[in-house]
Amino acid sequence: MTYVWAAYTLVWLFIFGYSLMLTNRQKKIEREILLLKQAIDRDK
Repeated sequence: MTYVWAAYTLVWLFIFGYSLMLTNRQKKIEREILLLKQAIDRDK
């Protein structure tokens, strides 16, 4: 039963870490899009 608990915990830690990584990537992409929009607006 200990192995089941350990595996369950590892899976949830992986899911949590992966979701944090995706959130950070999304924020970075949103910042880059904002910078590109600002650069386009300056060139007009």
